[in-house]
Amino acid sequence: MRCPNCGTEIPEGSLYCEKCGEDIHIVPDYDTKIDLNMDSALQKIGDQIKEDYPVDHPVKRDASHRGEAEEATRGARVRFYALVGALACLAVLTIVMVCVTQISMKRDLSPEYQLDMAAKYRERGEYGRAIECYSRAMELRGEDAEILALLSDLYYLQNDSANYELTLRRILFSKNATQEQLHLAKDKLVILLIKKGDFDGINQMLMSEEDSELSEKYSMYLAPEPILDLKEGAYEGIQSLRISCAGKGKIYYTLDGTIPGENSTEYTLPVILDYGDVVVKACMINEYGVKSKIVQANYQIQRPLEIPQ
Repeated sequence: MRCPNCGTEIPEGSLYCEKCGEDIHIVPDYDTKIDLNMDSALQKIGDQIKEDYPVDHPVKRDASHRGEAEEATRGARVRFYALVGALACLAVLTIVMVCVTQISMKRDLSPEYQLDMAAKYRERGEYGRAIECYSRAMELRGEDAEILALLSDLYYLQNDSANYELTLRRILFSKNATQEQLHLAKDKLVILLIKKGDFDGINQMLMSEEDSELSEKYSMYLAPEPILDLKEGAYEGIQSLRISCAGKGKIYYTLDGTIPGENSTEYTLPVILDYGDVVVKACMINEYGVKSKIVQANYQIQRPLEIPQ
């Protein structure tokens, strides 16, 4: 560097000239001409920009447009993700519904599940729902005496005597019923018929079934057929006919072929069969008014042949 005053070479870093003592300025003095030149240049650039973009400032307009575009893009993305989420939820819900439906169908087709649910409903006292499950189990498994017995108990608890009786009778015709189940069903049915006053029904049931224990237990409700000690047919001479009965009640008879009843002759002593054709009909009526089947016998009573003297 040289001194601006005398031109003497000055070492770098010196602050003054050693020859003439002139101060050395590191930062050059401010030149106003340069400043004016820069202002002029900037003015020209501004005027040129206004000519090119007379309405809006380009930077501001572009920023506004970019903001609107970005906002629209964000909205589209939000709608897209919402749609994807909704479709995913719908797919999951569909899968869940299909699974639930399959499980429900599998349970509905399982007699074991129906029996298990019936037992739970019965414990909670929901007899109607328990009956539905037991009925559904039999639809799947078939007629079952054990399930029928459970059903009959539920009808009894509901005081539904009609279905109670019907179910007990179904047990009597069930192919897989054990002797114990049959005996118990008959016993319950007899008790029900006694409450209803259907003594004729008791007699018909017990007389048609070979259950000596029940017949003995409820013998007072039985009306067995009378027994004639003389076989029908032809006889010589007057005959004596005895009529007996195993049950407790009264025996009534006729000798002219008419239907016997309470208004007919009551049997107390042996019946004398006189000469001729005699049609004997007899029945027994127990103390509950139950009438037995009528027995009938035809007799031809002939006079004895006279031996010539």
